[in-house]
Amino acid sequence: MYRDTLDVTSKQRYGDKIGLIEKQDPYTLEKHRWTQDVDNIKETFQQPFIPKVLNNKFPKLLSELFNDELIDASFSEILAYCKNVNVSVSKEE
Repeated sequence: MYRDTLDVTSKQRYGDKIGLIEKQDPYTLEKHRWTQDVDNIKETFQQPFIPKVLNNKFPKLLSELFNDELIDASFSEILAYCKNVNVSVSKEE
């Protein structure tokens, strides 16, 4: 059995998880006992999706950082220019 292959800590966590399904180990259930009702599974286990508005705060596209004036620039000039470029992305973005 699956649970017999687990270490002590994992076995405890597994026991806690199957406690949520009336202590029925899914690896021991006969196939006819599994539900075919997908909507029931979604309702029970799916977190509701709540979209969040970002208020149009998006990170800059890399193409927006392109500078035509630097096409013929030396490496040191490009490096000096890049030191002033600050690109960051927040978790929300």
